[in-house]
Amino acid sequence: MQHEYRFEIEYRKGLANQQTIKIDLDLTLRNFLESKERIEVELALRETEIRKEIFQLVIGQIVPPMLKATDMDWQLPAGRFQSQCQSSTHSKWHIADETENTLTAIRNQMEVVLEIEVDKPVNAMQALYTSRAELASAVTCNIIDSLKKRYLGITESETTYDTHVSGDQVVDLQMRS
Repeated sequence: MQHEYRFEIEYRKGLANQQTIKIDLDLTLRNFLESKERIEVELALRETEIRKEIFQLVIGQIVPPMLKATDMDWQLPAGRFQSQCQSSTHSKWHIADETENTLTAIRNQMEVVLEIEVDKPVNAMQALYTSRAELASAVTCNIIDSLKKRYLGITESETTYDTHVSGDQVVDLQMRS
């Protein structure tokens, strides 16, 4: 999947059981739909596959540079961690390249705020690492919902993700819409 992105992260330094991270993400996806003339059909037939591709893109290629862009150690100390995360997303999106209903790119400019609670004190990048699946689901839903609104007229939807992530790989991703 061809993509371009820029990001800015706001966070507090120091260890805490609660971390708030604000991420401004400008993401453009190019040529990620196979049938550019029948976007409606492709969304209907391949929505799950498209969601998985975007989810893996965020986990594997966008989150690691975010973690490394700071001077904080994002590696978790040994032991088990339990975390809960809530996200809120505000976005502006537009079809970047479209001619006669042929989509070649969608651009999403989004602000994602993650409210993360961890049972042990962690820094902001460790909290982001534990919540990378929540960030991936927020970005994925934002993109798919934008396309569904534009091409299918669907203005409301709800998707629940059950994920297992190891490092920067999605091991298992189950979703319910």
